[in-house]
Amino acid sequence: MAVVHGGRPVQAVRWITEDGEEKIIVQIRWVDAHGVDHLVWDGTMPAFVEAGRATGAGAVTAPTVSAGQRLAIPVVGSADGEVLDVTVSAGARLGVPVAAGSGAVAVPVVSGGARIAMPHITGSGLVRAPLAGEFTDSDVNVPMVTGEGEVYAPTVQVPVDLEITAASGVGEVLIPVVRAGGAAVVPVVTGSGSVSVPVVTAGQSITVPPAAGSGLVRVPVVAVPAAVSVPIVTGSGVVNVPVVKNGESYTDLFNRASLGSDWGVYSPLPVISGSTKMQAGSLSFGQQALCTPTYAQALTSNNQSVSITLAAPTGTLNTNGGCVFGGYLRATGAADSGTMVAFQAYGSTAVIASKSGATFTQRATNTLGSAVTSGDVFEFRAVSNGYTLYRNGLVACSWLDSGNLMAVGSSNLRGGAIVMSAYNANTSYQLQYSMAIDEFTLKDI
Repeated sequence: MAVVHGGRPVQAVRWITEDGEEKIIVQIRWVDAHGVDHLVWDGTMPAFVEAGRATGAGAVTAPTVSAGQRLAIPVVGSADGEVLDVTVSAGARLGVPVAAGSGAVAVPVVSGGARIAMPHITGSGLVRAPLAGEFTDSDVNVPMVTGEGEVYAPTVQVPVDLEITAASGVGEVLIPVVRAGGAAVVPVVTGSGSVSVPVVTAGQSITVPPAAGSGLVRVPVVAVPAAVSVPIVTGSGVVNVPVVKNGESYTDLFNRASLGSDWGVYSPLPVISGSTKMQAGSLSFGQQALCTPTYAQALTSNNQSVSITLAAPTGTLNTNGGCVFGGYLRATGAADSGTMVAFQAYGSTAVIASKSGATFTQRATNTLGSAVTSGDVFEFRAVSNGYTLYRNGLVACSWLDSGNLMAVGSSNLRGGAIVMSAYNANTSYQLQYSMAIDEFTLKDI
């Protein structure tokens, strides 16, 4: 005979006699017809005990979830069950019911792009151990206590992408509505415009704005799986070609044997030494030569620049002011009766001067931080009625012609260079030269 309690063997069985006397049975034996004693039970063989059922219930209110949110459903429908102590006599069966819980979750509505997480819904139960006999020392196995929950499938709206291209011009397109699965393409709407012809002189810049109008595109309405085709609305635009006269720029590196036809007008003319640089020519004793050659090509604007890069002359360099070098702008290109504005330099001195006919008039002077040397770059700029001299990018001297003494206009578009030589001019009976010019540039700015 098998005697178990909760799937585990009981260790003792209680038996009450006819006289009401309670006895504890620790072994059960059986003697067969041949007198053989069989051990049926000794506390180590299993006996079965059943536990009664305990249940509970729970409910959760439907949540509302917006697009882009995350929903977490807490544990729902847990149940607690309790079974009181049970006294089991020998041979009895005790059933402990399963303690279970149940719950229901209403259907949530989730918008497109949202995420919902449904956790497991569980329950719990408590079953007290039944007493199998007064001296029972055993365990009762209580089955797993679980709960049940039901979650309905959420309704998710399908996201829709609507792309409206750039629209310009005068036009109107009605608003279509796009639903799930639909698509609408709105073409470019252009308009018309016109720009008058600007006239731009050299050295200036012009910005022509785009010829555009205005447009209104409303949101299209498209039902699945329909498509909306919006026709192209076009216009016309005309932009007249602006007249732009490019600025001029001329450079001479003097990498030839003679001056040639690129220079002229004023005499005496300089020479090219060693096919690398311009300088004044050699003289007889007691003579001096101020060479102011004019470049053959004219500029096109009133704002002008002339720059020179210095080189040591072939011969003795004059340092006491007897020989100057430089450049000039806004010249008429005529003989000595013409006008110009020039810069001159020697040693550590820089001068701005105007010339009318054969006469130079000093307008501004400044002492340089150091004596001029081979490789220095001097640039002279004329902008409006202001004149500025730069040495290696730094301002060396300036003059504002506030009285508009010097002519500006279409007759003053020439420029050139200045070099000089002298024999016994403030020297000790020597032929001396100003700095030579290694590179010359004349341009509009």
